[in-house]
Amino acid sequence: MINSYLYSSRNRRALMKKMIVILLFSVLVIFNNTVFAEEEIKEAEQEEGHVYHFPVIKPEFFGLLGYRSVSLSGSAAKAGEFEYLHSSIAAGTEIRLYPFPQRLHLEADMLNKKDYFIDMGYAYKDMVLFRLTDRSLFHNLTSIDLQGLLKQINDAGKTYGITVDIKNIFLRFKTPDFPLHVYLDGRFLNKYGNKQQVFDGGAGNISGRIRTSESRYIDWEMKDITIGTNAHLGPVEIDISHGEQRFDAKGGRISSTNYTASTSPVRAAGIYPRNLIPDTEASTNTLKLHTSYTGRLVASATLSKTEKENKDSGAKADYFSGSADVTYTPYTFLAVVARYKHRETELENPTTIPAGYLGYSAYTTAITGIRHSLSSKTDTLYGLARYRPFSGLGMNAEYTYERTERENADEWKIAGSTTRKNITLSVNARLIKKLTLKAKYSHQDTDNPPHNNIPNQSNSGSIAATWTPLNWASAMLSYNVAKEKKHGLHFVNSAGAFTAVNAENRTAKRERLLGSLSFMPFKNFSITPSYAYIHSRIMQDIVYNDTTGTPQLDRNVPYKDTAYSYALSMNYMPQKNFNINADANQTKGKGTFYPGIANALQPVSVASFSELKIKETGYSIGSSHTMKGDWTMGVKYRYSSFRDMIDNPYDDARNGIVRIILLTLSKKF
Repeated sequence: MINSYLYSSRNRRALMKKMIVILLFSVLVIFNNTVFAEEEIKEAEQEEGHVYHFPVIKPEFFGLLGYRSVSLSGSAAKAGEFEYLHSSIAAGTEIRLYPFPQRLHLEADMLNKKDYFIDMGYAYKDMVLFRLTDRSLFHNLTSIDLQGLLKQINDAGKTYGITVDIKNIFLRFKTPDFPLHVYLDGRFLNKYGNKQQVFDGGAGNISGRIRTSESRYIDWEMKDITIGTNAHLGPVEIDISHGEQRFDAKGGRISSTNYTASTSPVRAAGIYPRNLIPDTEASTNTLKLHTSYTGRLVASATLSKTEKENKDSGAKADYFSGSADVTYTPYTFLAVVARYKHRETELENPTTIPAGYLGYSAYTTAITGIRHSLSSKTDTLYGLARYRPFSGLGMNAEYTYERTERENADEWKIAGSTTRKNITLSVNARLIKKLTLKAKYSHQDTDNPPHNNIPNQSNSGSIAATWTPLNWASAMLSYNVAKEKKHGLHFVNSAGAFTAVNAENRTAKRERLLGSLSFMPFKNFSITPSYAYIHSRIMQDIVYNDTTGTPQLDRNVPYKDTAYSYALSMNYMPQKNFNINADANQTKGKGTFYPGIANALQPVSVASFSELKIKETGYSIGSSHTMKGDWTMGVKYRYSSFRDMIDNPYDDARNGIVRIILLTLSKKF
């Protein structure tokens, strides 16, 4: 861990204070220069006898008021996963004011107290720019019903949901006669509500192993604030910024359980902490440079340093990244891009848990044997050539070489170094006047991949066509396919060593087909049917441990998942001030794997715990009618359903139906 003056905790706070002082000083300088500049402009205009008048733009106002009626049966977590499913008043407004040299904009939409969006902005000439966005949504969460013996359910009948509130603030000042900016960029995220906590109640050989579920309240707050300055200095633009990130688990950050005494490991009876959500903090300094984006040669460079710390465990992480890009365009039909990136990840964690950790006196002795964190260094070289020999044909060739070196890899049983090489070729062509074709092929080789799901070799390709044979008809079709192969799989036993069982291969194939047609048989009527097919198939050797801990090999176990989706949308405008639109869609999906070893099939197949077959259906129809005085009435009906077709008790799929009617009255003036 680097313990330099710049990145020590105390001096990082001092640096932050200095940067805030610099920011405030820069703001004062900008305002001071702005005042003097405006006075000079007024004096010059008076001397010349000419005064510029900004154009007059009338204010624009829009208001909407409505009611949203919601009917729910069954689970809301699938049929309406990201909606607060309660009837409520809906409202919306938009205001645009242009009292030049000032500009003001406000937009707000509210479906209910948990689903809303606000966007407001203010600008004074090009010297002051402010924008605030605030969006909130409600996430309905599923709960797992514990099955079988050795279970303790403490949350029977509970429903769960989390409110997510995201705020963004941006403020920028600019000097009037010089391209110098000072800015503040803030991102704030808050999550609060109730979620399900599932844990092994007897973990650590204390009181036996009992699967337990309970309700847990959370109140998480994340802050990311960046202050910086940038300026054009001749042919180069420079940007310097400092950011501070914080995560505070203010509510429900830790749970606890009262355990009896244990001799293996040695622990006294008492209340022990579990499922801790730690508080973290981070600090980032970034330097960016780039030349003018006009001209044949363009170059840029970025240096970034981040220091993070877990305030509960004391674990620390340092991240450093540096990159350089050069783009050369010798001719209008040819461009070449070269890029180099270096990234270092240095992680450090305590190797012991001290006695009395988190203030729990039941810890009588320190816990040792914690593995060292996995640090790494990665170097990436990237090249791109774009060639357009004539209008209607473009060809690209890309190459990537990446090498990663890891520290403490042996403790984690992964490769100490990995090399990845990738080449991609793509073509964009207009074959005839109304037919456009895009094709892409990519090949990748990976030496010593760190995980079983990362292939040694992969090939992928895609093709997409857009055809507009008539002015009132168009079609789109695309197909993607990827094939992967991994050899030499590694499985670790309970002792933390590689098993002696020879697991060999893993292959995967993924496909995606998308298609749509658009027709406008009449001037005021359009219809668009579409279809999607997604399929994946994995064949892999899997190792199980039987009840004695002996590894059992199951070769070429297949896993398959498939999804079909159909959709139809229509729009009809019988009159200029009357509009009708309708949508319908249905998606069917299924997935499972097929073990072949006898121990995995008795007394029940392990595949039954993950088998899934579902169907989602949605319909909507709406209309709007504009009357005299720019008054508009609107109505929309929406139906959504989710069905678990096999009623698997081991998954979190729950049947649910949601019906929503939205009535609105709006006016522009």
